[in-house]
Amino acid sequence: MRYTASVIFTFGEFTLDSDRYDLRRGDTTIAIEPKIFDVLHFLVEHRDRVVHKEELLEALWPGEFVTDSVLPRCIATASLQTFIQTAHGRGYRFVGSVAEVKTTTSSVELAREVFIGREREFVQLEAATRDALSGAGRLIMIAGEPGIGKTRTADEAIHRAKEAGAQVLEGRCFEGGGAPPFCPRKGPPIPAGA
Repeated sequence: MRYTASVIFTFGEFTLDSDRYDLRRGDTTIAIEPKIFDVLHFLVEHRDRVVHKEELLEALWPGEFVTDSVLPRCIATASLQTFIQTAHGRGYRFVGSVAEVKTTTSSVELAREVFIGREREFVQLEAATRDALSGAGRLIMIAGEPGIGKTRTADEAIHRAKEAGAQVLEGRCFEGGGAPPFCPRKGPPIPAGA
C-alpha cells in the first residue's frame, strides 16, 4: 500500500489544502483563480519572511511574461487582504497565524474518492484521449464560470488519460490584463487584430 503525505494550512476561518487546490472559509469552498491560489500558498509556506516580488514571479511563473499588475491584483483579493502585508519596495509577507495539519492518505483511501457527474463531458474527453493515443491529436477546451468544477474535471481527465497510457503535459493560460483570453505564450501581448 502506498501512502501520500500532504499539509493542510488553517488561518483565521480559512483552510488551504494545497494537494486538492482547495480554499475554504468554514465549510464553503471559495472559487479562486489558480494564480491567486498559488500566490497565497507560496506566501503561507514562506510566512517566516518577506517574499520579494521577483522571487514570487520566478517561483510561480518562471520564464513567462506577466504584467506588473498581476501580483497586486492577486494580493488584493478581498477576503484575503487582511492576511497579506505589503512591504513597500520589498515584497509581501503573510501575517496571519497559521496552523499546519499533516495528513497521510493511503492508496486505498485515494481509490475511494469517486468523481461523480460530467458523464457527457467525459465521453468527449475519453474519445479525445483515444484519438491522441492513435496519433490523431485534438484540442479540447474546458470553459465556464468560476467554481463550477473545471479544474476538478481537468484533473480527473488527466488522471484517466494517464491510466490509459497517455503522456500528459500541463500548461496554464495567463488571465491578467494585456493578453488576449487563453493566450499561452511568452513575450509581449499580441496587438489587437494581429
